[in-house]
Amino acid sequence: METLLKIMLLLSLLSSGGALPPGTEKAFVNIEETRHREFSAIKLSSPYIELELLPEINRIMSLRALPDGENLLWESRSTRYYPWINYGGSKVWPAPQSSWRYIWPPRRDIEQKGGLCEIGKDGSLLLKTPLARSSGVRFERKIELFPDRPGLRLTETIINESSLARKLSAWEVSQIKPKGLIILPLSKKSEMKMDYGTVPPHAMLSSFLFIRDDMYKRKLSIRSEYGISAYFYKGTLLVRRELNVPEKGNYPDGDGNVEVFCGNGYIEMEGMGEIRELKPGERRSFTHEWYLFKIENEKALFGVF
Repeated sequence: METLLKIMLLLSLLSSGGALPPGTEKAFVNIEETRHREFSAIKLSSPYIELELLPEINRIMSLRALPDGENLLWESRSTRYYPWINYGGSKVWPAPQSSWRYIWPPRRDIEQKGGLCEIGKDGSLLLKTPLARSSGVRFERKIELFPDRPGLRLTETIINESSLARKLSAWEVSQIKPKGLIILPLSKKSEMKMDYGTVPPHAMLSSFLFIRDDMYKRKLSIRSEYGISAYFYKGTLLVRRELNVPEKGNYPDGDGNVEVFCGNGYIEMEGMGEIRELKPGERRSFTHEWYLFKIENEKALFGVF
């Protein structure tokens, strides 16, 4: 009950608009073209948040709280698994991973073949990736920044462009900068599976699982009725929330709708939709929201939880 009350309090904060930042006269969403390193980028900003989308590699590569928050997303140019390049950021893959022709690394056409970005009249972005012939799917990512509160909504859609019915879902993976604190709310209904590694000692506190990034590799899947995961890094709290979580559903890996990976110098926070059969030409989406809160330090953070 204590966890549920805290989650309800947190959700009430997420869903309600707050006071505009000092010096801001009205809510807005601004869109501009820019450069992010060697790539063309589209910058989307509100009074609270700024993100950069790179259609050339189908990724969100920058996410920060305004006015002075640091980019939370990890970046790289690692060619360890060449020709696939691990750029980092937030991208979408098909799930389950067993549906890939090659389990690892991903084929470049899954998420690194340049897509097209459409700008909506409401200030949203719609990224359309080309067909990945290695998997027979393509994706659409709709990004909507809230003008009046510190959050955004992402709708991840997978389309089966193959000639066969297949059991698939969209799988969003965000690579986050390390040396922060992972926070996962648990309930009596939550089911947790460690794919590898162990839960560190003293990680449980008041029905929340806290994992500090360290040298040990860990991968865990959680079946969460809340659909919530959070990460605290250098004064910014990122809260990710999956919408419309079904009471019963078929998910890949450990049957979890929330997954976290630690290791290789970064954190992965992952969300996904239910695995459903998609006939040729059919599509399926799942929606999640991200919120960024400025919190002075961990002492103030634990006051929330």
